[in-house]
Amino acid sequence: MKKEVKDLWVEALKSGEYIQGHQYLNIDNSFCCLGVLCEVAIKSGLALEKTFGGGYYVYGEDSYNMLPQKVMEWAGMRSRAGEFSSSSLYRHPKNSLWALNDVQRYSFEQLAAVIEESWEQL
Repeated sequence: MKKEVKDLWVEALKSGEYIQGHQYLNIDNSFCCLGVLCEVAIKSGLALEKTFGGGYYVYGEDSYNMLPQKVMEWAGMRSRAGEFSSSSLYRHPKNSLWALNDVQRYSFEQLAAVIEESWEQL
């Protein structure tokens, strides 16, 4: 992952601007950590369509719970789920940011710490 994107994302997660949600990038104005990254990308000038339907937002053509390909590439990430190296598994039982947010229910503060620690593996 690109360091400058990591810095913006961590700052956004810690800002208090976003209410944390689960299972969707953005539903009822609450965001998973990956949804926050989509918002960071848009605010940084990435041309990304964001449409509302069925109570949640869709980013790009069909991304509502994983990163759109366009955001993944913009951020320099290796996967749409925010997978990171298994070398961190002894601290984090799941190896993706999606799972830590939606299954393990890590807070944005905890997720920001994981991103800080693992950004080069993302």
